[in-house]
Parts: sequence; structure tokens; C-alpha cells
Amino acid sequence: MSADTSEGHGGGMPGHMIPVALRELDATDGGLLDEVFAGMSAESRALRYLTPMPVLHEQTRRILSAVDGCRHVAVVALAHGEAIGIARMISLGGRRAELAVEVADDWQGLGVGTRLALWIRDRAARLGYTELVAESSARNHRAHALMDRVFPDHTAHREGTDLVFTFSLAPSRTDVA
Repeated sequence: MSADTSEGHGGGMPGHMIPVALRELDATDGGLLDEVFAGMSAESRALRYLTPMPVLHEQTRRILSAVDGCRHVAVVALAHGEAIGIARMISLGGRRAELAVEVADDWQGLGVGTRLALWIRDRAARLGYTELVAESSARNHRAHALMDRVFPDHTAHREGTDLVFTFSLAPSRTDVA
């Protein structure tokens, strides 16, 4: 994947494409969590974590780093070796899992979040999950647009100031054949 930097990514020339690589996060990648978190503004953090989050507390960092490849899976997007986004799914029990996506501010609107969400969607389906859910601030319009792109047949309902999206992971035709 390449990201078009013509929309203002710092340091890029108009139309210059920067390659973005995706790889599964492992339990030793805490520094990558810190990089993405540092690249997010206070507003982006509040929209992602549904509460003001000026720092990534050690307990939260431990939880987010505790990936196991099955019940908690995460993928990181890297550009020139720098972590620019992370998506994850965490099992809710049975065949349901929660989806979360975060992208550094300079990389929002360039397709990074979509690519991360697609990776998680496909991995969750391969692991046997049949449903993903995601909670988002009602003000997080970029997240809502991402959900519409990746999961066009989702349902959503309001819970207070948040929206809860539900996505079915029905097997594709090639999976059934």
C-alpha cells in the first residue's frame, strides 16, 4: 500500500507516494504503540479512547500489548519504519470480537485506517469470528466513514454519546465453495 501525500503529510511532495507496510503486532512491540499514540492529537485520542487520554498509562499499554494471535490480534501500519496506525480485535467471548482502529493524525484520510480494518476483518473471519463490534464517539465522523467503507451492511445504535456498530462476518463465496 502507498499513501498519497498530496493532502499534506509533513515532508511529502505533492503526489509523492509513501509505501505503507502492515505487519502483525507482537507482545514486544510496546514502543510501536507509543509511536502511534504520540502521533495523535488530544482530540484524536479522546475520540479513539472515548475519554481524554493525555498519556498512555502503563496499565493500558500492557493490556494493548497483550496480543496472543487468537483472542487478541493487532496489526500495525509502518511508513519508513515509523508506526502510523494500529488496529486490533479482542474477543468478547463466543464468536464475537471488538474492533478498534487508531491512526496518527498526519496519516488520517489517506486510507491507512481502511487498510488496517480490512486486515482485522479478514483475520477475524479466518479465526472463526462471525461478528465484530466497534464503539465510537458520535462525533468521530472519520471512524463512521471507515465503518461504512469496510462494513457497508453494518448496523449501529446509539448508547449515550457513543455509537455502537455491529458487523457480520459472513463467509465469502470463495470460502463456501
